[in-house]
Amino acid sequence: MVKDVSAQSIVITCIGAGRFRLRSVYVRQDLKNAGAMYLQIFNKNAAIPGTDIPDEVVFLPNQAVSPFVKRLSFSGSPGANDFITGLSFAVCTTPTGAVDVGATKRPFVRIDYDGSTLGGAV
Repeated sequence: MVKDVSAQSIVITCIGAGRFRLRSVYVRQDLKNAGAMYLQIFNKNAAIPGTDIPDEVVFLPNQAVSPFVKRLSFSGSPGANDFITGLSFAVCTTPTGAVDVGATKRPFVRIDYDGSTLGGAV
């Protein structure tokens, strides 16, 4: 399954509760000099940035050119990339903070995952 979030999306995006396996993350920033930002990925449905500690953090540097693209693939032994209680993400100005980068600066984010029907050990 894939979750796409456009630049005008809300601060926190909840994919759902349950067990998810993260496959890949794709981030595209079309705005030059948008400033550094961090994609925070949480093992929790409806995480609260700044309160809940992210399980994965992806650094997105300030770029003088656009578009800036970052692709990450997650692989490994079964269970290595599992988020067992839920999956949500946010884009903030610090690795563990809660300050939104602002609606005009939010990048496009695509998260590819296997979703909550996984159940039990995977």
